[in-house]
Amino acid sequence: MEFTDEDYKEIIYQSRSSYIKEMVDLLGMDSTLKFVRLFEGQTVTIPRFTNRNTSNKIKSLLGEKIARTLSFHFGECGIHVLSLSEATYKAGIQKRNREIADKAEILIRNGVSIREIIFDFSQEYNLCDRQILNILSSS
Repeated sequence: MEFTDEDYKEIIYQSRSSYIKEMVDLLGMDSTLKFVRLFEGQTVTIPRFTNRNTSNKIKSLLGEKIARTLSFHFGECGIHVLSLSEATYKAGIQKRNREIADKAEILIRNGVSIREIIFDFSQEYNLCDRQILNILSSS
């Protein structure tokens, strides 16, 4: 299966690692996409300049300029890169939750009770009542 740049941008968006988001500011989206493609689903420890073997490996994969910037800013940091499947799963859950909240808001404006909404949505989305309530209370 071939993934697009948009798929990898979703990984960057879903990433909980502030390092990945900083990387976009430092290196730009294209270089960060290259990094994410190479290390998807892994935790990578960026070497300092003193570790020549690992530095040479990063240089050969990403280029000398990118490797130097990574070593300077993120040396000795462990950077977790989400896998595409994990990022798309999380994006799907967020989309579903927004859909539930939007539908509920419309129904509430039309005078439907919360109990009825929770009961109907738990059946429709195959979620327990408590989960629907949590989704509605967090939006």
